[in-house]
Parts: sequence; C-alpha cells; structure tokens
Amino acid sequence: METTPTNIFERINQWIKESVTIKLLSIGFLLLILMIPASWIESLIIERQTRAESVVGEISEKWSGEQTLSGPV
Repeated sequence: METTPTNIFERINQWIKESVTIKLLSIGFLLLILMIPASWIESLIIERQTRAESVVGEISEKWSGEQTLSGPV
C-alpha cells in the first residue's frame, strides 16, 4: 500500500516527479540552451569560409593580375 504524502513539500515534490508537463518543459529548456553554442559554431564556420574565399581571391589578384589572350585572327 502506498502512503500519501502529508507534508505540502512532499506533495509538491511528488507532483514534480510525476508531472509530464514539467519533464517536457525541462527538455524544451535544455534544447533552447544547447542551441546557443550550436549557433556560435555555425557562425564561426561561416566566418572562416568567407575569410578563406577572400584570401583566395586576394592571392589570385596579387599573383596573376589580368591576362590577355590573343590568337590568330
């Protein structure tokens, strides 16, 4: 036989342990918190890709310059 908690704190504690809503809200909160570092990493990847493209363009511009092709007319 299961005893019912008599103390108000015990009842609240029991309700929190059994509440599906509290568990779902906790999972949702954790997901939102974990999305912050994921967005930082995504931003860092985009920044590095942009920098790599600009460096390739800069090196290509300095080393090659414009080229003129001519052939038999």
